[in-house]
Amino acid sequence: MEPLAIELFLEHGSKWCSDAMADLEIKYVHPLFADSVHVKEYDGNETVTVDSADVYRHILKKFLADHKDNSIAFITQLKQQVAELEAVPLDQRVVSQSKLASMQSP
Repeated sequence: MEPLAIELFLEHGSKWCSDAMADLEIKYVHPLFADSVHVKEYDGNETVTVDSADVYRHILKKFLADHKDNSIAFITQLKQQVAELEAVPLDQRVVSQSKLASMQSP
């Protein structure tokens, strides 16, 4: 998304940026899942999802490229990365800005 569009949304809000048939919302995507986000549209009702299999494929491909000669280091780092991914609850991988704020407040 364009930075200017995000700035306008944050400054003016959803109602100003949306039309009569839309209710725009900014979603926070956990950094571990940023490259595997998909927007599905069903008659104007978009849903943001994370393709977990895509996340694992990306990590495995990167580790294989980085650790061609050191399989023990590869396995250790892969286990650590998978543990980090699985530690992020499903309901926190893509969340609305309002939910994110409530999760961060004491």
